[in-house]
Amino acid sequence: PPLVSLAALALTGFSLAPIYPCMMAATPLRAGRRYTAHAIGYQSSAAMVGAILLPGAAGFLADAQGLAAAPLVPAAGAALLLGLFEALRRRAPLPQAALPGQQQAQPRREGQHER
Repeated sequence: PPLVSLAALALTGFSLAPIYPCMMAATPLRAGRRYTAHAIGYQSSAAMVGAILLPGAAGFLADAQGLAAAPLVPAAGAALLLGLFEALRRRAPLPQAALPGQQQAQPRREGQHER
């Protein structure tokens, strides 16, 4: 039904909307002040590449396999995003004080390593 599809689309949008600003807000804590501008540039570029490629990929897949196959592209994108998030979380975890309900963490400075 069209109303269910509209509600699912809206729920998907509301679910994905906070990812980009949260990623940008956590960048100084993960990368340090010196590399923040470069890291945000790479993040923005990757977001634009995804915004360009994913709809086209869904269209090609729908053309080749039928419209029912098109949702596989966003599902694959979500799986890729989850995998990248987990890899980043393991490689550069946020300081504990950056978690909600705790004091604000100070960004790492150049040469400062986690202990």
